[in-house]
Amino acid sequence: MSDIIKAAFANIDPDNEQFIKKNTQIVEEIYDLMESKGLTQKDIAKSLSKSESEVSKWLSGIQNLTLRSITKMEVALGVDIIMTCSQAKSKYEKVNYVHVNRDATPNSDKTYDAPEPLSLPYTQPTGHLKIA
Repeated sequence: MSDIIKAAFANIDPDNEQFIKKNTQIVEEIYDLMESKGLTQKDIAKSLSKSESEVSKWLSGIQNLTLRSITKMEVALGVDIIMTCSQAKSKYEKVNYVHVNRDATPNSDKTYDAPEPLSLPYTQPTGHLKIA
């Protein structure tokens, strides 16, 4: 990284740095969701009745994302892009148990017999979750 760029980043206010970080994370999440659903910017623009260039500006950082624009994209994608901590906790903190048998041997019906099953907690998300 050049000294000029390093100096520019060194002088960014903490709130601007946090804004850039959050904006980048949201845009990355949108791209991941679009890819997982096989959608393009053109598809999103069409479903939002927006121009492709406007959606491109949102996703490139040229135009600020607003809560309204994010919400519209959530509706277009059919999933939450951002959520509150309490929403995330209730959505992703569901614990099931996976029973793992040590020294298991297969039976003819493809089941397994083993002494002393070991239960391990397993959190199974009910939706899309990306951990950075």
